[in-house]
Amino acid sequence: MRPAAVIGLVAAAVLAASASAAPRAALPGLVAYATEPHQSEIWVAAANGKDARRVTNDAAPNRWPALSPDGSQIAFAAKRNGWWQIFVVNADGSGRTNIAQEGSLPWGFEGYPDWSPDGTKLAFSAVARGGGAVDVVVYDLAAKTFTDLTPDDSNDLRPRWSPDGTKLAYGGNADHPGELDVYVVNADGSGIKRITSAPGWQFEPTWSPDGKRIAYTSFPGSNKGDIFVMDADGSHQRDITNTLQIDDTQPTW
Repeated sequence: MRPAAVIGLVAAAVLAASASAAPRAALPGLVAYATEPHQSEIWVAAANGKDARRVTNDAAPNRWPALSPDGSQIAFAAKRNGWWQIFVVNADGSGRTNIAQEGSLPWGFEGYPDWSPDGTKLAFSAVARGGGAVDVVVYDLAAKTFTDLTPDDSNDLRPRWSPDGTKLAYGGNADHPGELDVYVVNADGSGIKRITSAPGWQFEPTWSPDGKRIAYTSFPGSNKGDIFVMDADGSHQRDITNTLQIDDTQPTW
């Protein structure tokens, strides 16, 4: 795929998943979220909305925060020198680490981090090879190594771990260039399977807590998004919001 097409698709996905992205919660009852007092910044708060505190305070925006399962760290994307990059920071704002630099990723877009259920790995979208395509990569925090799960010329966005840590769901365009479908891949990169095939965009998948269903965003014949739910194998797809006048996007369980 040409670099201009890659940039256009990623830019559209960035706009669809803006700084108002759904907060990500961790087991200790914390919520991490992005808000915009001057630029988009990362904050954390108790699940009841109290004790809000700022984690970042940068001139450039920060988005897509994800709390580690134990609530001690936050992964997020920060825009630096014109590109989004993945960082990890302690929940109190200390100890910020640039994951791309630590693991020697090529220069390019990185976004949408998600922690593995055991907290040892991060999955996110990144330009992992030359040529500009955005892949799903998994970073091992202890080994400081990357695994590219989708090394092809398609763009693969917003990976999310299954609750048992054996699979990831993501939106990709390997079969429909210019569109997005939901795919599932094993955590080692094997067994890639497309599980939606409707025209347009189906993306932003998220697993149910028991791993039996996946919710996602779809645009069913209009320019307005609806939230769909399906079984984890792609069967029994159903529109659960069905609103024609407003966008329903970025589901989470």
